[in-house]
Amino acid sequence: MKKSKQIAWINYARCAAVFSIVLCHAAEELYGAAMKGEKVFGPYRWTGFTILFLLGRLGVPVFLGLTGTLMLGKQTDAPAFYRRTLLPLIVSSEIWIVVEYFQAWSIRGDAFSFRDLIRQVLFIDAGAFGYLWYIPMIIGVYLVLPFLSRVTQNMTSPKEMRLILSLSFLYFLVLPEVNEFILYFTGQESYLSLQLEMKFWGGAYGLYLILGYFIGKHELLDGMSDRMLLISWGAVFVLNFLAQFILNQFGARRSTQVVQYNMVGIFLAGMLTFEGLRRLFRDRKTTSVWVRFISSASFGIYLIHRPIQIILNRHVIPKQLNPLVRSLMMFVISMALSIGIIYLVSRISKKAAKILFYYRA
Repeated sequence: MKKSKQIAWINYARCAAVFSIVLCHAAEELYGAAMKGEKVFGPYRWTGFTILFLLGRLGVPVFLGLTGTLMLGKQTDAPAFYRRTLLPLIVSSEIWIVVEYFQAWSIRGDAFSFRDLIRQVLFIDAGAFGYLWYIPMIIGVYLVLPFLSRVTQNMTSPKEMRLILSLSFLYFLVLPEVNEFILYFTGQESYLSLQLEMKFWGGAYGLYLILGYFIGKHELLDGMSDRMLLISWGAVFVLNFLAQFILNQFGARRSTQVVQYNMVGIFLAGMLTFEGLRRLFRDRKTTSVWVRFISSASFGIYLIHRPIQIILNRHVIPKQLNPLVRSLMMFVISMALSIGIIYLVSRISKKAAKILFYYRA
């Protein structure tokens, strides 16, 4: 694969991923309340929100697939990687952890506690990150990447890892989904689990990385026709929709847990989406200026978009509008403002943009 083509499709895929994440949070603002029983939606509105939400769940798998494609299978100097890549990411993330905490205090009225703030900054309080849950996960991933990269350096197919990948797929993706159905239909936990110590294998996120590496760099799914890829993606999407519908209508309690990233349906949809984006844009030799900018600013967009959405929802977008319209407006406006703010900061000072938004020009 030529380098120019590789960079082009990666830029487009990264843009699609960050658009998906912003859409997810725009839909979740109201859809999450419905799933908790705080709001009641009719069938058409519920269907619309579920479709938007499921489309929004595809962004994180694509980002992780891209991380695997770009960072695995090569000789990586761990100290240099930590200094040049991980440390700047931590600095930008810490800034927005503090911003999120003060926004929760000033806008949502949460109680202020300096102790709780320090616990969040030190990644001790696991339940307080909200939309920033991705940060401790990706930091943990980056810590092990240089070593995982060396393990996969001479691998061009997953055949050597077949046993580990199969057991990981069962343990980290299939069993959690089965357990969710058991819980929601019975109201009681009946946890099915393999009695093997497998946590050090990397969990579901490790699977995203490794499959992303083989799909993106070694074209693992190239033998699948475009038609079969599209049919498979559609089938998995419909199954995810039906799973959410069944649990919403007949389950013991409502939740979006069945479409979390450690569920087999979202994993398959995410990896098929990743392959679809690779095929769609792999023959592009160049990318537009704005595609390159959004790609470089994607992590910054992730950091800033949610605080903007909270302000829009509470103070700007009229509450009397149709909820679907409100969510779509929140998506468009928050995306535009996020891009605009990062662009303006980068024009004033690229160094400030790198520090605040992990901008990778």
